[in-house]
Amino acid sequence: MKIAIAAPHEVDRIWPLVRDGMGEACKHFEGWTPGELWQLVRSGNGFLIIVFDDHSQIHMASIWQFQEKNGRPVFRCVAMYGHKMKTWLFQAKEFVSKLAKENGAEWLVAEGRRGWLRVFDAVQCNDDYEVKI
Repeated sequence: MKIAIAAPHEVDRIWPLVRDGMGEACKHFEGWTPGELWQLVRSGNGFLIIVFDDHSQIHMASIWQFQEKNGRPVFRCVAMYGHKMKTWLFQAKEFVSKLAKENGAEWLVAEGRRGWLRVFDAVQCNDDYEVKI
């Protein structure tokens, strides 16, 4: 598996491959539509991180932003979807954690399903799940 950040100029080529998955992800939380997510990453105001195989099949796509939460720098997962999670989860967590740390974030933060508590060894803080990195 390979993992990469899509550059803003690559988003228009990649988005049709991830749009439906992002649409499904948007059904599980309020606040974003697929069009808003596309606009976020196309403008460079968010990072589109993808995991793909040697055949360029995308197994995971996620959108992240650096933010401040309660005076702390965090790296927030705005949306994520994927399949075959066991094949990419560890690698994606390492990649995202390194990116976050290199840019001053101390926490990974996301909203989502309760299953993420187990998967990422997260703590629940109101509606968010947080992982200290």
